[in-house]
Amino acid sequence: MKTKRLLVRLVKATFILGVLLVAVLWSELALAANASPFIGHWQAIDLDGSDIRLTIAGPPNGPFRITWTESYISFCEGEAGIVQGIGMLNGGNPYLLEAD
Repeated sequence: MKTKRLLVRLVKATFILGVLLVAVLWSELALAANASPFIGHWQAIDLDGSDIRLTIAGPPNGPFRITWTESYISFCEGEAGIVQGIGMLNGGNPYLLEAD
């Protein structure tokens, strides 16, 4: 049961990360000051009402250090949590950030 909830939460987090990345691409049009459209800090409210903070840092062409904090993560027994990872630009599309 916990594995199923973890998988659902992971899929949800991946979807939200994708939505945030689309928002980043749109914001590039208005904020061309950064050398990379991915570097920055974003805040959002999750569907369950929890606070999400996403920070992407690193050199303009990667690798990017990704830190995701949320006030409620189900696989952390509903507690606040931090998810960290590394992202790289897609070889065929420099406007696509891929992360594990």
